[in-house]
Amino acid sequence: MASRIMHLAIADRIFENVEINEKSRFNFGTILPDAYREGENIAVSHFKIRILNNTKLTYDLTEFRNKYKEKLVSDDLYLGYYIHLVEDLFFRDFVYDKHHWDPMPKGNVQRLHNDYKLLNTYLIEKHRLLNNISIPCEIKEESIFEIYPFDINNLVKELKTDFQFYNDGKIFFFTKEMADEFIENTAVKCVNEIKAIRAGKTSINENEFAWNVHK
Repeated sequence: MASRIMHLAIADRIFENVEINEKSRFNFGTILPDAYREGENIAVSHFKIRILNNTKLTYDLTEFRNKYKEKLVSDDLYLGYYIHLVEDLFFRDFVYDKHHWDPMPKGNVQRLHNDYKLLNTYLIEKHRLLNNISIPCEIKEESIFEIYPFDINNLVKELKTDFQFYNDGKIFFFTKEMADEFIENTAVKCVNEIKAIRAGKTSINENEFAWNVHK
């Protein structure tokens, strides 16, 4: 999955190309799925499902659209949440299929996460990002909390860490060039999807990006 800073950087590009009325709610929505709570299944917050006789996995964008159909076009918190799922779908395709990422060797996942930390400062400076995320009032009353018990306090804590300077180690796999390519290309796709959603349609078939369960 993409890092929180990547999600915010894509939001920055989206704002330049399509009208978003409540940018603060949209921004919060784009990182809310990653507000993990210890002991809870993170697949739930990402609408991850098995398809094709349990042989493949994908993010159930269709279910999210059906469940929050009205909110998607009236509340930018839910639009941001949906776009997070879209971005993660494209991210997995980008990393695994285009760049052939292999998470199996011991330590590779930790090395990839370290790449994210190393890239944070670069992306924050390039996109002039600020740690000014605003938690919506009565956030826990939002219907999205019906699906998952998000840990907002931990999310805020981790986001603060994201904005701290970090230079421990060197890039292992996910380079600046890859980050730039992913952000720019994905932002275009997300803008197209937002326009489609507002027209009562979709530009994405999540099953086309499904991956084998064993991967």
